[in-house]
Amino acid sequence: MNPLAVTLMMYLCLALESAVRTAVAGGGVSPYFVLPAVVMVAMFAPVQSALWTGLLAGLATDLLGVRMIDQVPTVVVGPHALGYLAAAYFTTTIRGMMMKRSIFAWVFVAICAGGLAQCTVVVLMTVRSWVDGGMAWTVWGELGTRLFSALYGGAVMAGFWLCSRVMLPIMGLNEQATSRGYGRMMR
Repeated sequence: MNPLAVTLMMYLCLALESAVRTAVAGGGVSPYFVLPAVVMVAMFAPVQSALWTGLLAGLATDLLGVRMIDQVPTVVVGPHALGYLAAAYFTTTIRGMMMKRSIFAWVFVAICAGGLAQCTVVVLMTVRSWVDGGMAWTVWGELGTRLFSALYGGAVMAGFWLCSRVMLPIMGLNEQATSRGYGRMMR
């Protein structure tokens, strides 16, 4: 895996996600770009690299996400980091059983991993809202919006699949990294 190329891709996805979320501006359904990128890296990278990528990409997402708590802008570090780590772990666990050349497999794994990550975020933020009463948080509204955004992230993953022949070699990701050890199907 080429860490510089993966970092650059994550940075571009983070900038694109931030711009799209600002354009939507109503807190509505908008696509995730970082999460499908984490899933794509986790499908092909060694396990430790995939998990670190998920954790650091989630941390970057947390650091850019500002929430209002008691009318004070606050950065809550942790929910996206743990959610993206869970998505990366899920992907590294399931990747040995999937056909990596199929667009349907890529989209399915992205939607499932995105749903897992967003459920993790909602659970952690709900517990946080119970502890800190000044935070405006509606569980069902957030869960619905985030799960529909995870579905929308499947479309982003389809776009990544279309560009995969160019992007994967640049990032140093190939199928040989996943054919050893963890995540391999039994024969």
